[in-house]
Amino acid sequence: MRSRGTLYAAYDRSRWPRLSKAPPGRDQRKRLSATFTTSYPKNGSLAIIAIVLVLAACGRNPKPAAAIATGGDPDRGMAAISRYGCGSCHTVAGIPSAHGLVGPPLTGIRDRMFIAGMLNNEPGNLIHWIQDPKSVNPKTAMPKLGLSARDATDIAAYLYSQ
Repeated sequence: MRSRGTLYAAYDRSRWPRLSKAPPGRDQRKRLSATFTTSYPKNGSLAIIAIVLVLAACGRNPKPAAAIATGGDPDRGMAAISRYGCGSCHTVAGIPSAHGLVGPPLTGIRDRMFIAGMLNNEPGNLIHWIQDPKSVNPKTAMPKLGLSARDATDIAAYLYSQ
């Protein structure tokens, strides 16, 4: 067995040449970089990246960007979360009575990659999940509350603004 310093660690060591302790030269770096290619995000991932960038650009007040991204009103969304009792199952930032422990916390939803572990984190998917979670995952504990499209959009706007 060789010592740790004689091989450069990589994802697939069989594709890397055996090197001394000296770093690879320019030709070796070019050859190795051509071997390992980068894949770019597909489908809805670009939308997620765009939303995250828009929300990050807003600095301290992400509400305007969340409203633009979802088409909803974060202030009405806050009221809808209280009205529908989302806080009885979820912890929601900014809502004092929302300390539920049944479902996952809904804080930082805009930074997550997936909604419900199944859907890409995009406004349309979040709105769909809020309106009809059983259509996405029939075994979910989240009930279908009969939210209107406007309420679901406003709730999504509020969640993206937190």
